[in-house]
Amino acid sequence: MNFRLNTTEYMALSYNITEPGRKAPLAAGGAAIVSGAMMALAFPDFNAWPLMWAAMVPLFMALRGKSPLHGALIGFLAGVVFYGVTLRWIINTITVYGHLPLYAAIPVQVMITMAAAFYTSLFGYLFSVVESRSSEDYAFAAAPFIWVAQEFFRSNFFDLAFPWAKLAQSQAPFLTMIQMADITGEDGLTFLIVTVNIALARILVCATEQPRGGKAGFPVRWAGAATLMFAGALAYGVVKLNAPEPAGEPVRVAIIQGNIDQARKWDRSYIMPQIQIYTGRTIEAARRGATLVIWPEAAAPFYYGQEPGGDAIIDNLVKDTGAALIFGAPAYDQGPDSLVEYNRAWVVRPDGFREYYDKLRLVPFGEYVPMKRALPFIHRVVTAIGDMEPGSTVKALDAGGFKVGLQICYEVIFPQFSREIANKGAGALVNITNDSWYGVSPASRQSLAMGVFRAVENRLPLLRAAQSGVSAIVTPKGEIMAQTPLFVETTLYGSFVPAKSNGTTYSLSGDIFAWICVMVTFAFAGRHLLARQGYK
Repeated sequence: MNFRLNTTEYMALSYNITEPGRKAPLAAGGAAIVSGAMMALAFPDFNAWPLMWAAMVPLFMALRGKSPLHGALIGFLAGVVFYGVTLRWIINTITVYGHLPLYAAIPVQVMITMAAAFYTSLFGYLFSVVESRSSEDYAFAAAPFIWVAQEFFRSNFFDLAFPWAKLAQSQAPFLTMIQMADITGEDGLTFLIVTVNIALARILVCATEQPRGGKAGFPVRWAGAATLMFAGALAYGVVKLNAPEPAGEPVRVAIIQGNIDQARKWDRSYIMPQIQIYTGRTIEAARRGATLVIWPEAAAPFYYGQEPGGDAIIDNLVKDTGAALIFGAPAYDQGPDSLVEYNRAWVVRPDGFREYYDKLRLVPFGEYVPMKRALPFIHRVVTAIGDMEPGSTVKALDAGGFKVGLQICYEVIFPQFSREIANKGAGALVNITNDSWYGVSPASRQSLAMGVFRAVENRLPLLRAAQSGVSAIVTPKGEIMAQTPLFVETTLYGSFVPAKSNGTTYSLSGDIFAWICVMVTFAFAGRHLLARQGYK
């Protein structure tokens, strides 16, 4: 057999030339990298959030005309760049918190990045499946639903759910646009972002592939639909931003950022110095009129409620200052065979009332080991992993005249907890956290951006106390009224009016919009994956 190819045949085989205007694999890979980079630049700390409205255009141009396998590879490449840049802080957490050497931490960072990129790979695959079995227009119509669905699965994948870096979160500074979150949550805004990107991609196709001067192919329907949706979201946002502020007596709050040295936090010789930081600043806050003081996660370096000496310090402080105190402390119970540990938060009032909440959503491979029986070696490799138990239920705790919903650490990134808190009558969300593990990175600001959405989704003020920053006060409209820098000992002062509402559409109905996108995705994908006629 003769395997010799002429130059034209060789080029066609090497670059997969299909139709005029379609991207060759190398060009498609470059476009995927550009898209991933643009999406990453929209997030903190780059803060180029307007880029997100066009960041996916190169990705959509690259996916056109590709086989499902090529679509999956293109989506994976875009995801690797996007998540590799956006989640670059993970390696610091692994080395500082997990005490892994850098050579061992790098593969872990790579694996987490690739796991997140699997979902964008799935998007590329399904987009190409729909296109190859039907048409390009059909694939573009399916794309917003598929993208929301893959983000939803990533955010709800059992113990390994990770709703970090959803497209909508990049738009936290765009106050007018994010108001729609009280109806659809983050997913509605993500859907709109993808739709606008598709419309721009369709316009670009028209501009680059139509004959010079040709207008017949202009995507009127896509441009019109995207414009109407964008304008509608803006109009809704203007109405919400100009709505009257809730009536009620403001609560003067002080959020104390202790900036405790994490390496020494549990050193017995350092216990009293850090307690003095918090008690001293609490006394000063009360002198300045604060009636509510908030300390971060595990700010009390002892088992409050179980150590009389430590209890006396807190109880006397609250009684003397007359200010209610919210703070985190470790806790334990005696189990049948051993002690059971909890990550606990307390509300202690001057009248002697106190109530606690145990963290429900523990950090996998940080506070516990998922699938412990299948992974018994993890504790030997990473000695810093805890063995905590989750709490039993979401609570709204009585802070005196109003209720607060406590969310410890990264619980704030999961919308369902904030919804449950809102539905239990909370007048404010309180997020206490220790972000020291992230180091000087964008992670804390990215987490705060997610907190902004929790405030808007439920129309509740959010009070965030972080050990090393960023601590912040967020209004129910998502405006960050005040925030602290990273790794600074300081006190953040402000006020808020506890919400008194019957809940928002989102807090009452939950992720209905996301579930609709999931069902539509199954309809699109199922029709073409199961169809045998015309299978390529």
